[in-house]
Amino acid sequence: MGDAAAAAWDQRAAGILARLPRPPTRALDFGAGQGHLTHALRGRGLVAEGYEPSLAGRQAAQERYRLALWDSLPEVVDPPFELVTLIHSLE
Repeated sequence: MGDAAAAAWDQRAAGILARLPRPPTRALDFGAGQGHLTHALRGRGLVAEGYEPSLAGRQAAQERYRLALWDSLPEVVDPPFELVTLIHSLE
């Protein structure tokens, strides 16, 4: 749950989006940490949500960005996400 500068998170979001064949409108950041990437994706115009099991991460996202991260995943998401990121979530 790094605390890199906002510009670094914006660059990461831009890099992810640049690799896609078409721009998504909805994104889920799985393992969102403190919400940095979710916030950066929202700043680029996406409807972005984040899932973070850590209470500390969710609280930090709320305090820093006023961002409410999910503590569990819904069974059905409608409309579905077009992009799902899992950065540092599978190690």
